[in-house]
Amino acid sequence: MTTSFDGEESNTLFNSLEEGGQGVFSLMVDPRQVVAFEAEPQASPLTKFHNERAIRVGQELRVDIRPESVSPKAHDVTVVWSNGYEGTAYQVQPEDVGTELYATARFAGQDMRPLEIKIECGSVLVGPPPVIDAAQIVIASDAEAIQELVPTQVGVSPSAFSQPVDGVTVDWLRDGIVFASESDIPAEEDGSGYFAEFTPLDDFGGSVLSVRITGHSAGCEDAVVTINAGLIVKGREIALRPETVVRVNEPRVAEKSKVKIDPAEFDPVPERVTYQWMINGTAIEGATAAKFRPRARHRGRQLSVLVAAERHGYLTTAVDVFLGVVAPGYEPEYYGEAPRIKGKAKVGGTLRVANLDRDLFDPAPKEIEYQWMRAKDQIPGARGKTYVPTAQDQGHKVWARVYAKLDGHRTQMLVTDKVRIK
Repeated sequence: MTTSFDGEESNTLFNSLEEGGQGVFSLMVDPRQVVAFEAEPQASPLTKFHNERAIRVGQELRVDIRPESVSPKAHDVTVVWSNGYEGTAYQVQPEDVGTELYATARFAGQDMRPLEIKIECGSVLVGPPPVIDAAQIVIASDAEAIQELVPTQVGVSPSAFSQPVDGVTVDWLRDGIVFASESDIPAEEDGSGYFAEFTPLDDFGGSVLSVRITGHSAGCEDAVVTINAGLIVKGREIALRPETVVRVNEPRVAEKSKVKIDPAEFDPVPERVTYQWMINGTAIEGATAAKFRPRARHRGRQLSVLVAAERHGYLTTAVDVFLGVVAPGYEPEYYGEAPRIKGKAKVGGTLRVANLDRDLFDPAPKEIEYQWMRAKDQIPGARGKTYVPTAQDQGHKVWARVYAKLDGHRTQMLVTDKVRIK
């Protein structure tokens, strides 16, 4: 015979008639009294369970069933829970969450028909969150206060939680907004606790830093506490000594420009010094060395360099050094013999500029131009390497100017010898 009790109604659960030559047990106890519910972890006792029909993880259930709970007295009583666990006492486990938990008591005796009583307990809910002792959470910085670019650490003792947790999540909040997180941090192997670290960025000064600690325990609600770590102060700066002399040279196309600042002029001494060259205030892509050679396109523009001093734990200090307006490069230097006029120096003859070796210029010019002259005057249209004298030239001395040109540089001018036209 099988009976059931759902916690709401009580049915007649006994039968004293003989059936098939076997005796029948009669239940001698009120089913409402056979289950005891221990207090939930960190919660009040569930004194009216049969009305609430809810159980939490960690709660202990006891079925008070004995051989004398039936008549005649049973020889054996077995209690099996719906999840397969056998025993009169059972502590609700995380894996029971979402199930309907019940127990089945089975009475057995010689020459008696077995009697089974199914006692429905209720729905298993997640357990309450562990209680967090905030006094066992430590927030510390390598500086005297929470500071930009200085690591801030948080340490959580395992004993900060009222019951063991499986892991901890740390959220870092700036003015109440999460900007960094570390999830499911395991405990240190030595059992010292849970640890996380974050370094405030260089624009966090003046903001309020908070740390949210979340403890995770299987079958229980998360335990959460938020701690105000305080105001983030501006980071330490690297200072350039006021008396420092910055040495520069005049910027010129094709000539190296450089800025010399001794790292020892900074306090404290930086670990690294970087450079960014600028034209008219705009960064030049790839120009990050200590020296820079302006190009033709930079002629006439303002050249400066941003010198940045860096050191771990300190704000980057930038010094903007103005070198001046980029001057044109020096004219191509000619290392050959002077050019000369060759040909027939008479009206109708042909003159040409000779003895000019283009390879003897340094730097090499991009183009060579000519201008033929009659005494002190330019001959209109006479701009080729050769020239045919006209009647106007008769009796005058004719010669040529040679111009060696290179973009961004001054123009080099060479002159030939003079010949009189017959």
